[in-house]
Amino acid sequence: MDILVLFLMKDIIVVDGDAAWCVVGVELLNSQKLMLEYEKYNELQAKSQRMQEDYETQLRELEKSKQGGLEELTEYYEAKLRETCARLEQV
Repeated sequence: MDILVLFLMKDIIVVDGDAAWCVVGVELLNSQKLMLEYEKYNELQAKSQRMQEDYETQLRELEKSKQGGLEELTEYYEAKLRETCARLEQV
């Protein structure tokens, strides 16, 4: 009969044959689950990074648009002011 010695959490566990393979199978399954969760975490982290970059890009574009709108309004009202001043000088 085969005997397998497993080191788990600082304890030595001695199991024989089928039980050993069962423990090894559970360990492999848990390892696979852990790797899958790690991959999901990495994907979510990458998605979060992309969303953050998109958000920052949108903020920059909004700031440019706002600045452009302010410049247009300033030019419009400065022209109106010049026009009104010119009319007042004619009077």
